[in-house]
Amino acid sequence: RGNSNKLAGRLLWHLYMEKLNVGILGVQGGLADNAIPRETTITVLVQEEQEESFVRAVNTFEAIVKAELITKDPDFMIDLEKRNEVSEKQAICGKNYAVVAGFINALPNGVQAMSAEVQGKVETSLNLGILKIDEEKVQASFSVRSSIEGSKRALIEKIMSIFMIIAVGFLANRIGFLPKEASRYM
Repeated sequence: RGNSNKLAGRLLWHLYMEKLNVGILGVQGGLADNAIPRETTITVLVQEEQEESFVRAVNTFEAIVKAELITKDPDFMIDLEKRNEVSEKQAICGKNYAVVAGFINALPNGVQAMSAEVQGKVETSLNLGILKIDEEKVQASFSVRSSIEGSKRALIEKIMSIFMIIAVGFLANRIGFLPKEASRYM
């Protein structure tokens, strides 16, 4: 089945590529780092004038992923809920939105290498089991496995490198925006 945390990252990146002015209020997905998450909640602010484009982009993304997962996860769906609330939280938006969306989208997940010695045996893999993002922090928890210690270490270092990139991106882009008139979607 699809990893809901990775799919959330893809959705956020898709919205960015559609040039929608969206702000992230929060992301919450997964219960354990060693289990494939089934559900991830994304809370975003959407400018009122972009609501129709936002819904259309989400529906387009849902259709793309449904086609990809038709046999592995036939029950995949995106449950879109509109709330007419204004949040007190600072939204992650603008360049910071791009950094966060790109970060989640770039994180590795799943099988990374197959054994050269035993046909059909997974050598190195990982799972993005827990993902939490709010106005103050980005947290991603993985279960990293490998039958070769050096490959496991290299994969952990790859994840650490991606985290460093997001940290630098946030420092470079300290200012986002908080929409005054916006609808909240979950």
